[in-house]
Amino acid sequence: MLKAKTDLVPAYKMIIRTSRENSAYLYQLLEAHEGLTAYSTLPFKAGDLNRDVELIMAPGQVSEVKSLLQDISDFVTVLKP
Repeated sequence: MLKAKTDLVPAYKMIIRTSRENSAYLYQLLEAHEGLTAYSTLPFKAGDLNRDVELIMAPGQVSEVKSLLQDISDFVTVLKP
């Protein structure tokens, strides 16, 4: 049980980019790694060819997320590590 706000650990955030065509596969991959990271698609305009996705994770998950992103680097680019 949390006793004070100071007990909260700040989340680590990253922004990645993938093509619109690969976005559904990326979402499925992130869902398959349940609990690893939360994600949110950032706003985009109709016709945009890419999707930017914010990843939010606990500091202890950063190395595992980076490893996953390295494995899928052929279709994902890290914009903000």
